[in-house]
Amino acid sequence: MYTFLFLSLAIISVAYLFFKKKHDYWKLRGVPYPRPSLIFGNVGEAIMLRARLSDLLHKVYNEYRGYYYVGLFNFWNPAVVIRNPEIIKDVLIKQFGNFHNNWIDVELNIDPIIGFNPFVLNDGLWKTIRTQLTPQLTSSKIKSMFPLINKGCKNMVEYIKKKTDDNETQGIELKDLSARFTGDNVISCAYGLDGNSFNVKTPDSFKIGEHISSQSKLVQLKQTIALFLPLLRKIFKTTFLGDPVPKMFSDIVLETIKYREENNIERNDYLGYLKELKTKTSPIETTNDMVVAHAFTFFLDGFETSSLTLAYGLLELALHPDIQRKAQKEIQTILEKHNNALTYEAVQEMEYVDNILSETLRKHPIILFLSRICTDNHTFPPPQGPGTGKDVVIEKGTHIFIPVYSVHNDSDYYPNPELFDPDRFTEDARNSRPKCCFLGFGDGPRICLGRKFAIAQVKLGLISILSNFDLKVNKKTCLPVEYENVHVFNSPKTDIWLDFCKRL
Repeated sequence: MYTFLFLSLAIISVAYLFFKKKHDYWKLRGVPYPRPSLIFGNVGEAIMLRARLSDLLHKVYNEYRGYYYVGLFNFWNPAVVIRNPEIIKDVLIKQFGNFHNNWIDVELNIDPIIGFNPFVLNDGLWKTIRTQLTPQLTSSKIKSMFPLINKGCKNMVEYIKKKTDDNETQGIELKDLSARFTGDNVISCAYGLDGNSFNVKTPDSFKIGEHISSQSKLVQLKQTIALFLPLLRKIFKTTFLGDPVPKMFSDIVLETIKYREENNIERNDYLGYLKELKTKTSPIETTNDMVVAHAFTFFLDGFETSSLTLAYGLLELALHPDIQRKAQKEIQTILEKHNNALTYEAVQEMEYVDNILSETLRKHPIILFLSRICTDNHTFPPPQGPGTGKDVVIEKGTHIFIPVYSVHNDSDYYPNPELFDPDRFTEDARNSRPKCCFLGFGDGPRICLGRKFAIAQVKLGLISILSNFDLKVNKKTCLPVEYENVHVFNSPKTDIWLDFCKRL
């Protein structure tokens, strides 16, 4: 018995010394850090599902004002929370070669569909895949999709009119409306199919999307395991989205390609390009899994994130009638100039609508933090800036976190950050701030691949609704908006209802 007690004490002592030594890492380098717990480091609240990782990062960001960066421990792994825009620019852009990998990881044998997404791919394969997909998401390609997105806008407006014919004050739920709109656009623009989102109760895009946007406790647990516990992630085969991409999505993509091949149908769309990729073996052979993965990349960028952005934008317009009227005036003036045609050129001229979109993403960023892995030793200035101490070597393998929500709500860059003010994004206002203070789409070589499509469809959605309706907050909406306790997407916890009043 004494032997057992002795061994137990010895094991506990060794474990304690091991963790303590690990947690002395930043102290030895002169970097400030919040006191970590013995096992979980500084992420215990996130592991226990009591807080989102972004909430923990936000707390650290605010507690260490005046510092360029702060140390953190992800369990016992050293991590850095970056506060200074110049260092953010170094990590994302100037010194990208030393920080080119994402901390969020998905093993290909767990889910190849998400695993081949450029968001999580690393090293050479990331560069190859991104180079393949980028030409399909250029401004000229997005311009060619305008007629299809415009069709989705008309379908949405007709849907709203039918819903409000009997009673304008019954309200329409924004998450549902926005998801129908973006789902319709993605299915038609990327895959050449009829999304039929406004004609059925549960469109295909919803059935696919529920696997990546479910807010259940089980999905929250799976996300947490995937992000923080790589060994359990492999055992339970889970990803940062929670569940693997459903087979239904793979079937839609592959059956559509097969139909086109068997009937000699050639279409100059995103799926047509993927069909062509299958015939090539250089620089890499494109498998069915990769084709489906590339198709899902468009879905992920164009469906959920754009849907949330549109919903938040409409809510803010309903809350601010003066901003709503100013946007409507700009839309009317520019459309009259273009013979009331909602063309690509007309939309490009609508600067205030563009500012509304940017301010929506500032106040309600959909991706709450960016993450990287240091891939080669890199030197940061002292924690309080040049001339205040010794430089610090950030070692290879260190986790890097950039708290997007915190930067977007920092009063040093955005006075009264709780206010919704599109004029923060006039050209003069943008130029008055450091470069990396707006990260709605990320920045640098890993900037969101689908951002141009997302911007186009959200702007068209806003313009179409504001051209036809005045927006008011419905009494069923609970304010202020509370957010779901999920780590990746910034989703509202409750439904958001608006009244759509037809304009005369």
